Amino acid sequence: MSATMVEGMKSTLANVNSQSHMGQSCNFGCRVLAMIRPDRLQAALERRDMSQSSLARAAGISANMVNKLINGRAKSSSHIYEIATALDVSPAYLSGEVEDFGETGVTRIIAPVDHDLVELPELDLAFGMGATFMDMPVTAQRAQFSRRWLQNFTTTSPDKLYFARGAGDSMMPTILDCDILLIDTSETTMRVADQIWALSYCGLGMIKRLRYTKDAGVRIMSDNPHVREDVAYDGELHLLGRVVAIVRKI
Repeated sequence: MSATMVEGMKSTLANVNSQSHMGQSCNFGCRVLAMIRPDRLQAALERRDMSQSSLARAAGISANMVNKLINGRAKSSSHIYEIATALDVSPAYLSGEVEDFGETGVTRIIAPVDHDLVELPELDLAFGMGATFMDMPVTAQRAQFSRRWLQNFTTTSPDKLYFARGAGDSMMPTILDCDILLIDTSETTMRVADQIWALSYCGLGMIKRLRYTKDAGVRIMSDNPHVREDVAYDGELHLLGRVVAIVRKI
């Protein structure tokens, strides 16, 4: 992998993980990792009468990570804006910078406009790479990507591209929790076996590997050997797009 692609991946991850409060995108230069105080997170949860699992789904992170933040086993998160939005508090409150739930204390640094950047919407598969109800397939989140970097993986127009966040373990070790997935929605027909797709199966959203069966079905396969596979028939499966890139922070 070239140094240019490596640097592009680093910039993309930093940008995707720098989403601003209330779901708007944030330019390069915003805080990527921020401290979250356990007592503030617990207080905000109680104020909203929200469970840990509900917060995980709303913020697009794993329930395990929420539990770690509340118990103090994790001290910071790159998803502070998503967590704050879900709890209807300011990021500054969660980090302990201010006392009031809604008071703002985080300074956002806005970089000069870069015409190479394009905004992509987020496909809502945050409930897990096993399955998630597809009532609302697109979140309010948008993130900026470099056009030149995207062209390393696809020539499709950016208006057909989405990103999603890995959540769960059914596609491990290929896709890990919090990986960034680039999804090309212009591809909705299987032509090559064993590619990875974003799909809807019986009303549930999934990220799975697919293969045709001899009896005109489609095998829905997980890379995790402990997760059983399914077979779809007769319109049970709808392809949302093909996963063309997996980006991981190392």
